[in-house]
Amino acid sequence: MDIVHHGAIGGIAMITLSVTGNEVAGAAFLAGSVVPDLDVFFMVFGKRAYLKNHQGPTHSLWVAPIIAGLLTFSLWTFLVNPFFVFAMALLGLLYHILLDWTNTFGIGLLWPLKKTRYCKDAVFFIDLFLWCLTILFFGLVYFYQNIYIGIGYFVAFLIYVILKGQLHKHVCNELKCLYAIPSSLNPFSFYILENETNGVNTYIYKSLSKQKLKSKNYPLPSDEVLTLAEKSQVYKDIKKITKHLFITEVTTKENETLITARDLAVRNYGGKFATTKLHFDHKGLLLSEEANI
Repeated sequence: MDIVHHGAIGGIAMITLSVTGNEVAGAAFLAGSVVPDLDVFFMVFGKRAYLKNHQGPTHSLWVAPIIAGLLTFSLWTFLVNPFFVFAMALLGLLYHILLDWTNTFGIGLLWPLKKTRYCKDAVFFIDLFLWCLTILFFGLVYFYQNIYIGIGYFVAFLIYVILKGQLHKHVCNELKCLYAIPSSLNPFSFYILENETNGVNTYIYKSLSKQKLKSKNYPLPSDEVLTLAEKSQVYKDIKKITKHLFITEVTTKENETLITARDLAVRNYGGKFATTKLHFDHKGLLLSEEANI
């Protein structure tokens, strides 16, 4: 989920807590809601370093109490009830982490004990329905200053996420697919990636009508092509970062080979995310390598 939406969610909590006279606790919740995405700092070390660490350490359940403690300490001058402020900062962090866990990129939920990325693929990182819900309730709680409106928002939000999770699970069980990635616009539409004997297949699945649209097959690359690709450090790095990097196109011309690989399990950034292009000469020597990240 993008940082603007996390901030809006934190804003609703802040207004709701302010109504009860807990302004500092509200500020702590808001800070906890956005702090995990400040890992954009890793960008100073390069895009690949950023992707390796994005939604990693700052999205860990083990690290969350430490960040909450630092946030509480930073507000120490204004504190009346430090334990409640700490609890709200931690709740904001946990809400952020668990929401990103339901998204399609994956988070380092148990870092540093495990560097595995976890994701449910239940809610797309930008969900139109959730944005409409957030905008509606933000306006209501801002103008009416009513605690029950704020509570109602979080209840409605969680119900939607739980129902999306159940629908996603149903679609995966029904289709026996590798991945079912939810649409950002249609709550009942999914992008499907499934294995076939000769490669992988992708299509759009309408869960209500059970329609399969825009089907596309990607054949398995030859062992020779895979051997060439493995000569590229960029390819190997991107393969570690992505969920399902797959060679989608091989072009041979004028004694040169061009290999294109894409992450077929992530729909972010217009499908350009992690697109990797490798250029070899007729002897298999790597001439150039690049990745769109």
